[in-house]
Amino acid sequence: MKWSRSLIPTLKENPKEAETPSHRLLLRGGFITQHQSGVYTFLPLGWRVMLKIQNIIREEMDAIGAQELLMPALTTGDVWKLSGRWESFGKDMFKLKDRKGKDIALAPTHEEIISLLAKDYIRSYRDLPQIWYQLQTKFRDEPRPRGGILSSQRIHNERFIQLLTKTGKVWKSVIRNIKKPIPKFSRDAV
Repeated sequence: MKWSRSLIPTLKENPKEAETPSHRLLLRGGFITQHQSGVYTFLPLGWRVMLKIQNIIREEMDAIGAQELLMPALTTGDVWKLSGRWESFGKDMFKLKDRKGKDIALAPTHEEIISLLAKDYIRSYRDLPQIWYQLQTKFRDEPRPRGGILSSQRIHNERFIQLLTKTGKVWKSVIRNIKKPIPKFSRDAV
């Protein structure tokens, strides 16, 4: 497609809502557009960059034998209550109720889900090691989203979880940017 026919709305002036240099450049360069604080649309140019970054991550993860998976963005409240983080996440988690009145949430992270997968499908030390990762959108109700797309209400990030063995126990090690510990699930808990 020709540049003249592409949706690349560049700006001459710095947007007043952009506080960081990277945020200003993304807005001015036509990579993203901002709808409200922390809510963005990736425009065609920005989305192409995002896809290229994801492909680089996939290539590197595949090279070390990792397996990509996709976990649900909408999760049951029971999982979060079991880990104790339904309340501790506070207002940062988008909480909803389904038609039947059951608690559900937009996942701000996926440690609970990956822990349940490990609990359900890793039956023996022979199943280890495993390296699982996902490239997915996370949802958090940040009190004051600043810093452009790096700290927004919709966080596009890459996380991977490596499951290791040591003295017959399964150790869960979250490798990137985890702020809270992984909940401990026993096989009888769920």
